[in-house]
Amino acid sequence: NNNVLNQITHVDHPHFMAFVPGPNNYVSVLADFLASGFNVFPTAWIVGAGAEQIELTTINWLKSMLGFPDSTEGLFV
Repeated sequence: NNNVLNQITHVDHPHFMAFVPGPNNYVSVLADFLASGFNVFPTAWIVGAGAEQIELTTINWLKSMLGFPDSTEGLFV
């Protein structure tokens, strides 16, 4: 549990300063509109790399155990 939770990046934390907003102009407003519309942060590897790696490792383990080909992909819902 501690190994997984330590690998999660909390982008909503007050001390998280990686994604600094741009200046107040037309181009940055348009870029922010597009980024917010596509909601890129929850699907980024940086947000939950530890848990994502566990999911990928488990899927690879199940795929080899069940005899599926290497091209098989999946996810847990």
